[in-house]
Amino acid sequence: GGENIEMSLRIWMCGGRLVSHPCSHVGHIFRNTHPYKIPGASIRTTFIRNSRRLAEVWMDEYKAIFLEASREAVGVDFGDVSERKALRERLQCKSFKWYLNTVLPTKFVPDDEHLVSKGMLRNVQAKTGCVDTMNIRSRERSAVFGCHGMAPSQFFLLSKNHELRTTDNHCLGASPEKQPVWQECREIPAHAYLWDYADHKMINLETSLCLDYQVGASPQVLVLAPCSDSDSQKWLFEVKATA
Repeated sequence: GGENIEMSLRIWMCGGRLVSHPCSHVGHIFRNTHPYKIPGASIRTTFIRNSRRLAEVWMDEYKAIFLEASREAVGVDFGDVSERKALRERLQCKSFKWYLNTVLPTKFVPDDEHLVSKGMLRNVQAKTGCVDTMNIRSRERSAVFGCHGMAPSQFFLLSKNHELRTTDNHCLGASPEKQPVWQECREIPAHAYLWDYADHKMINLETSLCLDYQVGASPQVLVLAPCSDSDSQKWLFEVKATA
């Protein structure tokens, strides 16, 4: 796991190029079982270890962003990467900052230059309850759920452009029915997907309604409601950006 990303970064940063034929078709077939033995306790642990190795070798100072969002990778024994670092030096590869600026110039970078706050979004009334995206792809409604801080479901980025983002590029907004809804972030966001964070309240700029949740319900789904002094409308970010 993760080798596809490592190879892509290595190609781009070390003078190679990726090309695709306009009429080509690429598929990925998943097998029910693997014909080879996977090291580690599971595919997941192997993927996390490989991802950590990738970050150590190729991401430079941006490694800290990866570790912040991928907490499982923080304590992982990623082994010896000295040979991979020597390869990068020998090939005179460019920096990860060059990669972001040149290959992905429109990519949102969640660093302090672009953020107001980040991390779990804990509700004051729920105390140990945090915003959880639940299952975005199945359009399951987001809710207040027990805090665990794992990305992407409970790690959020409040940008200086007034977007509330996940680490997998979804932004929270207000639907036409004035309910909280996630969609893929856009380069120029619609007004319904912009928020003011003031006095610990998340205020939607399109509707002037506040982010709230259905207290006592199961699940405790997120809603938009007229702003009040209720603690159910007060949200605390885990970390305030330093810039």
